[in-house]
This record gives sequence, C-alpha cells and structure tokens, in this order.
Amino acid sequence: MRVLYLAGLGRNGSTIVSNVLGTVPGAFAVGELRSIWSHGFVTGALCGCGAVVSECLIWSEIARDHLDGVDEARAREIAALHGRLVKIRNVRALAAGRAPKGLDSDLREYLTVLQRLYAGIHAVTGCDVIVDASKAPAYGAILAMLDGIDYRTVHQVRDARASAHSWTRERAHTDLPGAMMPQYPPWKTALLWNLWNVGSEQLSAHPYLRVRYEDFAGRPQQTIRQLLEFAGMGERDADWTGERSVAIVGHHMIHGNPSRGKTGSIQLRPDSDWVDSFPKTTEALIAPLVLPLQLRYGYRWGGRYPPRRP
Repeated sequence: MRVLYLAGLGRNGSTIVSNVLGTVPGAFAVGELRSIWSHGFVTGALCGCGAVVSECLIWSEIARDHLDGVDEARAREIAALHGRLVKIRNVRALAAGRAPKGLDSDLREYLTVLQRLYAGIHAVTGCDVIVDASKAPAYGAILAMLDGIDYRTVHQVRDARASAHSWTRERAHTDLPGAMMPQYPPWKTALLWNLWNVGSEQLSAHPYLRVRYEDFAGRPQQTIRQLLEFAGMGERDADWTGERSVAIVGHHMIHGNPSRGKTGSIQLRPDSDWVDSFPKTTEALIAPLVLPLQLRYGYRWGGRYPPRRP
C-alpha cells in the first residue's frame, strides 16, 4: 500500500491535483483525511460523493468493518489525539520517528487507529495508491511511521503572495452548509507559509518531491506525469479530455477547497487573479517574512508571474 502525501500550506492547489490524480486507475483520492474525525464524524460534513460522511457507502463500511464503528464520542476522542499531536511544533520530533515530549501513549494509540484506517481504505477500495491531501507536516510524519506503508511526500508550494491573497477571500464551505472557510490577514498567512513549508521540508527523509502550483497550472499534463513517475505509477495516466482538461467523476474526498465538488470535463486554468489585485503595500509588508524561501523556491519578486525555473 502506497501513500502519496500532498504537504504544504492550504490554498496551494492540492484539491485540484488530488482530483486529477483520483482519475488515475488504482489511485484513491481521500482529500484532507486528517479532518475525517472532527469535520466528518463530529460535525456531519458531506463526503465528496454528497452523502454525510458517516453515511457514505465507502467511509461507513471502513468505520464498521475496520474501526469497530465510529460514533460521535469515539470520533471526538480520536480528534483530541490528533489535536495534541498534529502541531507544527511537533514536526521535528515526529519526522525523527519519535513522540513529542509527554505524548508517547497518544502517538501509539493514534498510530493504531491510522494503521486500521488506511488498511481499511486499501481493502474496501482495492486501490494500491492512496492520495492524501491533508497537507499538515506533522500528520505526514505520523503516516510515515505506519507499518506496511510505502510513504512518499509531494511538497506542493505556491507563491506566498498568491497564498496571502487567497486566504483573505470569503468562501463558503460546500460540505458544511451555512459555514464559512477561515480567513487570515496577509501577515498571518506569511508566517504560516514559512512554518508549513519549512515543516514540509522536514519530511524529506522519505521519498520527497517538491512541485509548484504555478508549474501545474501552466503545464498540467507534464506535472501530473511527473507526480505519477514519483509515485511509481508512470505507466498510468489521468483521464485527460484535452491538453488542459480532465474528466472528473464522483469521488469520496474529505474536506478541501469548494472546487472539489466539480465533476465532468474540467478545464484547468491558472488562478492568477492576485497578480493584479494584491496591493504593493501588502507585498512590501510580507516581503521580509517570506522572501528568502520565495527565492529558494524559484519565485521572482519584482517580475511576479510566472516564476522562474528553480
């Protein structure tokens, strides 16, 4: 069983990349699976198939047959374990294969749960590659500890200015009717962008590939084939309907960008609205926070878009 883990700060294009990879034979895209306990079984969010997570044919079977059932009380217990472990400050310890201080028993219990969850996905779907877009570096480090898992990290980055612009947008949840997605001021996104990207780099003790959203948006087929080669699926391909379009069918992704609900032949277009609308004053404000890492990842600062090749 292979896990292709998409790491990095949210709003980095991981949802659409997961959607495309999910069209590849033998790959099963689970979305942001780390949220299944709190977002799925506790709050009653919708699966990508449109059913409540606890009633989805796939997730209910996995919960029943591989997790001894998951009611709200049990989901809250697992979500609490997750909350104590999956923190950016714990990445260094977890990436080194050890529990953060005082969390040894929590880690053992959480690993047992995840071992059964991912084995259940493999058994129920019959897919040999699980595409997990949970993004959090600490969660990826925990997955790398699971027995019998061929774990590989795709560190997906996006221009920090584009990320900062995206996190200021007001967006409604598509899986929690009436709820809104969080919004952050640019300075906070800049701090998180640094922390989550540096944290994602710490997953490089295992097979690791860094890709940029802008490269995927500019050359989607080339980038997806690069990811498939990295995942050991080079002989397979996505369900392309054109040079920049792909056929998205129903899926069972947990949480993620509202765009995950789109199906049919989807046209892949760069999301570059920020280029004309991101204020120069805000750009100057966050520059000291993100510029060193931006340049290392191959982004121009003055020229903006597209980035140079690293």
